Amino acid sequence: MVILALGGFAPAVQPGYGVPHFPARNASRASAAGAMTDKIPAEVSRFLLTSIESVPQLETLLLLHRTAPQRWDARALAARIYVQDRAAADALHQLCEAGLLACDDADPPLYWFSPSPPGLGSIVDRTDGEYSRNRVGVTALIHSRPGRGALDFADAFKFRKKESDGG
Repeated sequence: MVILALGGFAPAVQPGYGVPHFPARNASRASAAGAMTDKIPAEVSRFLLTSIESVPQLETLLLLHRTAPQRWDARALAARIYVQDRAAADALHQLCEAGLLACDDADPPLYWFSPSPPGLGSIVDRTDGEYSRNRVGVTALIHSRPGRGALDFADAFKFRKKESDGG
């Protein structure tokens, strides 16, 4: 009964841990994802790792890129990419702050694709093509980057110089 619930694989216990793991399934998934991320062009990979924090944020950028010059608000975007309104608003705001979208002061704010500098448009074109061809590899790459919480935690352990109080 346990074997059926686990999809036909009996768990192995790691020596010294007593925690079940599934070496065959985990190894094949990891190597498949690694192979797919290896195929991503270096420029696209660099853009994804430095500019995109999540898959919904990427999908937001690509949707606005594909539908330019259409303007979007958070509610319409959320309905289109199947996320909560708040998640859509956050993605739009972050992309606007990053210079990939433009926004206005309307209530609610409207956003549209307008990269600054305009040369960023070509990397977004290549990212869109790569996402169409290799969705699993692109999403695996995005998920492989350290989260903001992990980076904030690591920053807490950095040594900093004491600031002098002027006297």
